[in-house]
Amino acid sequence: MASNILLTGASGFLGSHILKELLQKKYNVVILKREESNLYRIENLKNFSVFTLKKDYSNFNELFTHFKIDTIIHLATEYGRNLSFSKVLEANVLLPIKLLEASNKTHLKLFVNTDSFFSKFSDYQYLQPYIKTKKIFLDYLKDIEDVKVINLQLEHIYGEFDSDSKFITSVMKQMINNVENIELSAGEQKRDFVYVADVVSAYMKILEKENELPFFETFEVGTGHSLSVREFVEKMYSTTKSESNLLFGKLTTRINEIQDSKANNLSLKNLGWNPIYTHKAALERILKLEN
Repeated sequence: MASNILLTGASGFLGSHILKELLQKKYNVVILKREESNLYRIENLKNFSVFTLKKDYSNFNELFTHFKIDTIIHLATEYGRNLSFSKVLEANVLLPIKLLEASNKTHLKLFVNTDSFFSKFSDYQYLQPYIKTKKIFLDYLKDIEDVKVINLQLEHIYGEFDSDSKFITSVMKQMINNVENIELSAGEQKRDFVYVADVVSAYMKILEKENELPFFETFEVGTGHSLSVREFVEKMYSTTKSESNLLFGKLTTRINEIQDSKANNLSLKNLGWNPIYTHKAALERILKLEN
């Protein structure tokens, strides 16, 4: 079973939640950060180590010399909005490959990769650099020997303390502030909205069941059910008791938008994982924790 864990992307939304849970479960955790990373989300957490990666990646070997890492949870990613393809390739392919190369002939037993539902839609134009680079790295992972690789394909995550630029966070804050008019698309596209605490518990289940896992498998992480963006927004509206006007159809829906996505989570459920939060309970919890 995992004991010494390297966590990449710990300063992000999901990473900060996973770090908190790992520490509560008494794992030894090292977070990998870039020199420019902002750690505001985790500044109040204690009892973990920090390894700062140089821009040229020249100190990767020092990481595995100083720490006996047996598990890597890889969350760091670049979606490629307004970035060159080479920058996305560096973040999503070269960096994790260099990480794995540096770990060669060490104590590493398990590599948990983080993917998203976008990867299921190879023709989705909006995030092509992300989709293409994630596929390149996943193909690389499939050829790895001696280390178990688990690929977690996440559906649409939401939760407390996400970035204000994220759709759900942005709309919910506008509702809380009773912004007079909230402009939205028609919201007909459907998503599998999964609460962050349930996603975190999926990662914990993988660690718990490490010895039962094959050497490579993809698990889809979501509730297994999708609902329209409009329906979800209306649930938020009800929860916040907002007085805002919801202007559905005011914004144009993105061309070639993914119309429906939901997880096939049967294999993950067979490991003993189940999402426990209803949308209502999750939204109420977010409202309580953020206000």
